[in-house]
Amino acid sequence: MGPRQGRPASHYVPKPHLAPVPDTIAPRSRRKWRRLMEASVSTAYPRVQSSAPRIGALARRLAFWCVATLLVVAFGASSGPLVVQAAPATGNPTIKVEGPLASVVASPLSLTPAFDPSITDYVLRCAAGTNTIQLKLSASLGARVNVTGTNGSSIVLQQSLVENQALILDSHGPKNPGGTQYWIRCLPHDFPELSVTRPGNPAPGWYLTGDLGSTSGGSTYTMVLDNHGTPVWYRTSVRSGSANATLLAQDQITWASFIINNPDGAFEVYDLKSQTTRWITRAGLVLDFHELQPLPNGDLMLVASPLRANVNLTAVGGPLSGYLSDCLLFEVDPLGRVVWSWRASDHIAVGESTHPVPFGIGLLTAYDAFHCNSIDVDLASGNILLSARHTSAVYRIDKASGRIIWKLGGNVMTGDGEQILKIVDDQDGTFNAQHDARFQPNGDVSLYDDESFTTHVAARAVQYHISVRDGTAALVWSFQSPDGRNSAATGSFRRLHGGTDNVIGWGVKTPTLFTEVDQNGNVLLDVTFTHGEIAYRVIKVQADALNHDLLRATAGLPPAPLP
Repeated sequence: MGPRQGRPASHYVPKPHLAPVPDTIAPRSRRKWRRLMEASVSTAYPRVQSSAPRIGALARRLAFWCVATLLVVAFGASSGPLVVQAAPATGNPTIKVEGPLASVVASPLSLTPAFDPSITDYVLRCAAGTNTIQLKLSASLGARVNVTGTNGSSIVLQQSLVENQALILDSHGPKNPGGTQYWIRCLPHDFPELSVTRPGNPAPGWYLTGDLGSTSGGSTYTMVLDNHGTPVWYRTSVRSGSANATLLAQDQITWASFIINNPDGAFEVYDLKSQTTRWITRAGLVLDFHELQPLPNGDLMLVASPLRANVNLTAVGGPLSGYLSDCLLFEVDPLGRVVWSWRASDHIAVGESTHPVPFGIGLLTAYDAFHCNSIDVDLASGNILLSARHTSAVYRIDKASGRIIWKLGGNVMTGDGEQILKIVDDQDGTFNAQHDARFQPNGDVSLYDDESFTTHVAARAVQYHISVRDGTAALVWSFQSPDGRNSAATGSFRRLHGGTDNVIGWGVKTPTLFTEVDQNGNVLLDVTFTHGEIAYRVIKVQADALNHDLLRATAGLPPAPLP
């Protein structure tokens, strides 16, 4: 039977034959067995949603002929009734649970996080192929739960799941007539393992990140975590690596799966609503993954790293006429037209580079003297905030003229004769190799201080109060890495809700991922890549920026083909 109108992604599945009555069932219970079987099949097979819309009709039917068994055992029942339900091998099987659900325990795979009725998303670390899971469902004290006509104080379900599949427990009770869906996702075998501690109560929101490379040789994933550190959405890419996962617009996630100086570099944009992918690229420009900053008018701020020839590099120990890996900032409108651009080598002196890095491109040697890694825009003035890792400095740029207004950090050299702000009230004196410099609403500047070039100093998140009149930048808030170590590269720092919520991505500093703290430095949430994977950034967005149901429905879909 074909799909109903208005539901093109749905289709009916023929009911399977009822399982024969097991020999273990007493004769007097056989009628009850048949009634339970009939009820269970009619409940399990009204409609199945396909999670792979590209599969043809024949392939879908073949997939649904493969079924897993669900065993329901009611503890304490006199005859120990056994009910067999059929569940599809594709799609997300749903089990209706009646009664106050107080506990769910999984085996042999562990449920993460531990079940709590107020938490709705969970994961299992699955192996490749089929995973047979037992779930023990328990009611609150003195109550009972009911699954397809079988009830008890505790019930055991046995379910087979494959990677990326989710088992949905649709729970209803007297105090919860509207119901709650608990999603238990079977993570792929190569999904990076996360270790989560949650001593506080972080504000609702979604954390966007990804691993730059797999330590096991498996896939890399762009992911969205909830405020329990649970992956609710994830996706692989055709290319290896996931960097700079960002909210592009409502229900749109973008990320880069390329590295610097990749001529084929493009940002992948996934739309949760339409389940479509588009690509952001610039023909003729070498895109840089470090930044993609959406603006309120729909424009995008991007970075490219073109080579500039015949540059005097003697100030950094290079040749009189050599190749510079330049830094090009540019703004594109929704039609892809460049409406503003700015080149670092026209305004930043090569001698400002504190750590120029020579690297090879074919037979050429180029110098990465600037290494621009973040752009922010002051919406009131339109001015630009640029972070350049290899000058260990942050620059405020007048967008209209292109001239640099002031420089924070770095050495005493300037390219535009701009004001150099003096850092005060900072026991570390300054910062270096920083990332993710951002304007704060009051005009302050926040950044992640990697301290990559001073290995004895801990990485930290900092905020400076800027006084142009006094020519100073005063440290007003900081949070140091608890392990006292620096970060070799990357990282991020975002302040939310007036500074009461702070998310610090630790970058290349294993084993870490991010720590969330309150205004006083109390840890609310800490998430770690257990096996040493690393991330470029971790961005937290408001809970209403991404639709929860759409995140669940599109998690784990196959990667999109390259443009």
